[in-house]
Amino acid sequence: MTPSDPTLDALRALPRETADDRFTADLMIRLAHERPPAVSFPRFRTGWVLAAAALAALLAVPVGWQAVERQRAESLRQEQLATLRDEYRRLQAELEAVHRLARTAEPVLLLGGDDRRDYVLDLRTVAEYASAPRDTRSMNPPPPAGGRREANLPRSNR
Repeated sequence: MTPSDPTLDALRALPRETADDRFTADLMIRLAHERPPAVSFPRFRTGWVLAAAALAALLAVPVGWQAVERQRAESLRQEQLATLRDEYRRLQAELEAVHRLARTAEPVLLLGGDDRRDYVLDLRTVAEYASAPRDTRSMNPPPPAGGRREANLPRSNR
């Protein structure tokens, strides 16, 4: 039907019908008292929805488990890292203590001994002997400048 169609022109020429006021009021009352139709899902759709929900739950369990395992591994890694850092600090302190002891200790080496004697090698004389020219070295280097030196070392059998 086109705008210049004679059928349309004839329909437009007809008088308009209007509903009386009582019809509109009756219709509104009836609609107010009528219950809306209950919406029900067909059974096959409900089954598919339940199956999809069950599948989603089954897939969510491994994903959740993986997240828990990842979190557990991360906390274990953090704990191991803290342990390594503590051990590193302890070793650094111990090494510093060894360096302090080396700076304050006398450069002597206890070779052994018995109840009456301790045999001690003064490492300064070894250094002097090693740094002396080769032709002036002798098999028995002289004692240090102060003469015979007693080492302040504890005796084991006193």
